[in-house]
Amino acid sequence: MAMMKTKLIILLAVLFVFVAADAQNTPKAQLIYCSCAETPHGIPDKGKDYYELIADMGKTPKVVKCTDAGTPLETKQEHNVTADDVKRMQQLLEDLDAGSLNGYNKEDMMAGGHSYRVYMEYADGQKINATWYTHEPKALAVRTYNTILKNLSDFFVKGSQSKEGQIKRIRELYAKAKEMVAANGKGSIGPRDMTITLNDGTQVDEDFIINEESEMKFYFKKKNEPTSYIIDPTSVCYFMTEYFTAHGHERERELLFDPEDGHLLFAFSRSVTDAGYVTEVRNYFDAAGRRIEHKSKAGIDKLVDVDDDAEEVADEASDQEFAKQCLDIFEMMVNTKDAEQKATNVKTTPKAERLKMIRSAYTNAKNKVTKNSKSELPRDMRIVIHDQLAEDYPPVTDDIKLYFEPDTKHDDGSNHCYFISEQRNSMYFKEYSELLPDPDDHRLIFSFTQTLEEGETYEWRYYYDENGKCIETKVKSVDDEDEGDSGLDDKGRYGRYIKVFDILAN
Repeated sequence: MAMMKTKLIILLAVLFVFVAADAQNTPKAQLIYCSCAETPHGIPDKGKDYYELIADMGKTPKVVKCTDAGTPLETKQEHNVTADDVKRMQQLLEDLDAGSLNGYNKEDMMAGGHSYRVYMEYADGQKINATWYTHEPKALAVRTYNTILKNLSDFFVKGSQSKEGQIKRIRELYAKAKEMVAANGKGSIGPRDMTITLNDGTQVDEDFIINEESEMKFYFKKKNEPTSYIIDPTSVCYFMTEYFTAHGHERERELLFDPEDGHLLFAFSRSVTDAGYVTEVRNYFDAAGRRIEHKSKAGIDKLVDVDDDAEEVADEASDQEFAKQCLDIFEMMVNTKDAEQKATNVKTTPKAERLKMIRSAYTNAKNKVTKNSKSELPRDMRIVIHDQLAEDYPPVTDDIKLYFEPDTKHDDGSNHCYFISEQRNSMYFKEYSELLPDPDDHRLIFSFTQTLEEGETYEWRYYYDENGKCIETKVKSVDDEDEGDSGLDDKGRYGRYIKVFDILAN
């Protein structure tokens, strides 16, 4: 009898062990937080990446995505989710019995690799924490990490793809861009911006002058901020503004570009007539260029919403066209994207006659520049670019001036650029250049460059025929040799400048 009682106790004990082993360890209280994080080791300037679900009681739940946490490259975005999303996440964790991972910590002696963490909090105060840095983690740890990662990233993507999610992100990026504009040039990095001013006046009669003035400002950042071993000069424009005035009329514009891939996200315009009538238009765009939201207001003393369905398509096309022009200008001037130049094969004049014509055209152009500087109705364009490759590199300033006049050879109201000058300065060098277009068209006929560097002066002069071929070279450098360049760099810069001039002045 005693033996049977002993066996019964042992059987009950064994049964209890099996029941306990099968019990759920994941809390049943409401989930208020969960996250998954991955931290790389041995990679310079690379920080922790993580997703987190924040579902505090009484607050709208949200998913946060953070990359390179704790580094200067840190980016953080968030989107709201629903209470049902939180319940679904909690059910998935219960189905996995993720709570049984609490306290799991495995760390091997590894060089490089990635460490991982999953973490959960519940409304009753219970917490679940697991970390590992190993080639052979527990299978449940990997499944839990992947489950959290997949579902939180799905919530994030779905939120960003909805109209509300996209508009929310655009407004967040707009606020961030405004902060970056305000801080431009105030930190350890010099200013990164480009300003283009244009004066183009018309004298209707002795008593009536219309002077059109415009200013465009581009703000940019490096596409890939430098690491200890990579320097990428490519820049990305994230914000630009335009101000235009003519005979009492004013227009202001703002364009917001995606800081990652550069497409148009938001366009704002505000126009004021000489009678004081104000129109404001706001357009929001998705990654495919489709407008997802349109708002328009107008009035004199008070702005009211306007139902302008008939003009919406035109507004949308106008914004996209203007944005494309702005990005084309930015790519040519800041990223020095080549502008296509048409090759010609026309009959050329004798060298002596050509050189005489070029010197005469140069003198006439310089006289016009002097006259323009004293005129009450100047016609010129100025492009100033501030850039800095990286914190350890010196800031560089480009100051380019283009002078023009009405093109009397064509009855289409176009302008002809007759002279371009450029100054390029940094703490290590100073450079001055002149570029002379043909009086009859926009082909380059002469270029001059003078560089002051380390106490030395270098000069290059190139004269070109009707097909752009260098026919005369005068070089003052260390070895007084041209090194076979024949003005190739000058022709490339000139092509970009004239293309930008045609976009803005013609």
